Amino acid sequence: FPVLLVAQDTRGGIAGTVTDSQKAVIAGASVLVANTDNGTSTRLTTNSSGYYEALLLLPGEYRVTVENAGFKKSVRSGITVGIGDRLQVDIALEVGGTTESVTVTSEAPILDTSSVTTGRQMTHREVMDLPVLGNNVSMLARLAPGVQVPGTTQSLLQGQVGGGSAYNMPGGVGGNEWSMDGASTNGTDRRTAIMPSPDIVDEFKIETSNFDASFGHSTGLNVSMSTKSGANALHWSATYQYFNQRWNAASFFVKQSRYANIAALRAAGNTAGADALAATPMVPPGHTNNYHGTISGPVVIPKLYDGRNKTFWLSDYAINHERTINVRVTTVPTPEMLNGDFSFKEAAGGGLPIYNPFSTRQVNGTWTRDPLPNNVIPKNLMDPVAVKFLNLGIWLPPNQVGSPTRSGPSGNLQRAESCRCLNRDRWDEKIDHQFNSNNKIFFRYSQGHHRGHNGDNFAKEEYNASAYINPTDTINSVISYTSILSRRLFNEFRVGYNRRASSNPDRPDSVLNSLSIPGVAPETFPYFNIGFS
Repeated sequence: FPVLLVAQDTRGGIAGTVTDSQKAVIAGASVLVANTDNGTSTRLTTNSSGYYEALLLLPGEYRVTVENAGFKKSVRSGITVGIGDRLQVDIALEVGGTTESVTVTSEAPILDTSSVTTGRQMTHREVMDLPVLGNNVSMLARLAPGVQVPGTTQSLLQGQVGGGSAYNMPGGVGGNEWSMDGASTNGTDRRTAIMPSPDIVDEFKIETSNFDASFGHSTGLNVSMSTKSGANALHWSATYQYFNQRWNAASFFVKQSRYANIAALRAAGNTAGADALAATPMVPPGHTNNYHGTISGPVVIPKLYDGRNKTFWLSDYAINHERTINVRVTTVPTPEMLNGDFSFKEAAGGGLPIYNPFSTRQVNGTWTRDPLPNNVIPKNLMDPVAVKFLNLGIWLPPNQVGSPTRSGPSGNLQRAESCRCLNRDRWDEKIDHQFNSNNKIFFRYSQGHHRGHNGDNFAKEEYNASAYINPTDTINSVISYTSILSRRLFNEFRVGYNRRASSNPDRPDSVLNSLSIPGVAPETFPYFNIGFS
């Protein structure tokens, strides 16, 4: 039989052998493989070995119909083709008239025996039914056997593709390959650059080992998705997800710290302060709203064009709004530190020694420097730009002692954030068209935006780059044209585009003029990340 060799793709295939009841192969039988949702079809004829092969099928449900003179028509329906599946569907015809038919439905799922990959494959229904915080389907990769999640469990939101998608193979071997509709969506490290909404994900597949050579770029996980396409009927869906931060339980360490602080206040005789702290919720306020809508169908222009069974469209739009206010403990410089005093007398052993760089010399073949008296940096040794920066009063003053260390007090400022207000949105457009049973094309365009305020208010906002979320825009698109040239020859032309651009927020001229670093233009002026980021 022919051997099927393919490049990385989300399409599948159905192949098999047509025989009679005595297992003799039937050559020249007519085979029709049709998508039951949109009516697109591939018409084939079995070869001298009774073999047929329908290639480049988009994931979905299919029906195989076989006819031949002298035999009853055979119809096999309910065949689900997943991402990259190569299903073997053999048909045995019974002797009879062509007006008679044998229909088989609701069979057990057909196994893909053409590969030995391990992992997990999820249908659209599973993707929609499994609860995912933030509507981010990348978190479903955690459910596949052999996937390791580094660090703590993170909640990813639409448009946010941070460490929560940095999954590993066992032992952290290799990088990962993320793709959607056969186009790469790789971001930095093992992460993905863009993530679709669950409503348009037709199938989600995680392969952890033994995937074939068609999947390049990595030796780690292969995570591939296919998006839904329009069908002959008009379909629409809308989802809403609400999450309240106070539905989470406080962690052990939060409770431990709270109870210790209450006990310390009572021991100090501050009953009112202890009661006020006890009445304060341990989990800060915050909530997230996710909205998503999808609509799809055939392209129909009254009296001009009827695209049923050949041309289909899909559109979707998703919005995520996150509003949280957290109480943060951070470290800020003390007034003594701003004046060059790093003695830290409250720490055991005092501050770590600071040496005068201008006293560097060689003594008996060894380079040495003199420590600064009392660990205090004289004003005349400070850079003028640094002095100007320190005199701007950028940091808030400490409001608690913190933990003394030889490098300075740690955790000496506790403060509620201003609103961490994040706004994300994304949209997708997809067009599918079948010229005939042997020539098909589709195009998808996806775009996302991420804007917001980080809620970091430990320093003057205009100087603190971590107070804002860096504006981020993501674009991913793919166009694919497939053509079956002959029984043994087929071709696919596919081009993908993947871009994730992040920029720094604009700053007022007052910031640029306040320091006036010589030779530094406004567009290359440094950013300062101060406090929590």
